[in-house]
Order: sequence, then C-alpha cells, then structure tokens
Amino acid sequence: MQVVFQVPTTVISVFPIPQSSHTAEIPTHIAYVEWFTKIPAMPDGNHGMYQVSRSLSEGCRQASIIQVDTIVSSVHLFPRIVPHSSLREHWNTYTVLENCHSFYINPFSDRDTFLLFS
Repeated sequence: MQVVFQVPTTVISVFPIPQSSHTAEIPTHIAYVEWFTKIPAMPDGNHGMYQVSRSLSEGCRQASIIQVDTIVSSVHLFPRIVPHSSLREHWNTYTVLENCHSFYINPFSDRDTFLLFS
C-alpha cells in the first residue's frame, strides 16, 4: 500500500452510484495499492520467506484504488538483493521500495503474520 487518504465531502460526487442501488455506500477512506505476484505455496527453503515481485502489465505496475476497509493485512517486505546489480548502489531508505522489483515477505514479523503463513 502506498497511500491512504480520505475523500473530502466536497468531491464525493465523483463516485458513481450504481443504478441498481440508491443506498450504496460511497467510500470515505481509500488507498492506492500496488499489486504483487501471488504468494507462492511454499517459502524459500533457506530462510522461510516467500518471494514476490511487482505485478506488471505491458511493463507498467498494476495498481488500484480500493476501500481501506477491504484491506485484510499488511506485510513486512525485505528487498531481494541480486548480487552484482548496479541498481542497488542507488538504494537507500527512501528509494528501495521504488527501485527494487522483487521482495521477500517476512512471515516472522509478528504473531498474526506468522499464524497467517503457518
């Protein structure tokens, strides 16, 4: 997830209300989310973490704007460091999420995440 924001009431009218339901709830808190590949069935045998990569379509990142209340959980990502990659020389705390393309999901970051992946 990249950004969470609240929709001001002055612009709520930009959301279409389905014709089938005049009582549809218009979201007030939404998030911009960039998608990753499916989580593999089995973790890496060396460290027990799951590798994921950015989900791309025609070279562009797949992203959506979703309602915050549909988010089930967050995960702790580690960048997958590729030996001898010139790109990682430019990585720092602020740029690694943008510059790295593959990550490991850390299933050990907290109890709930560990139970989710166990």
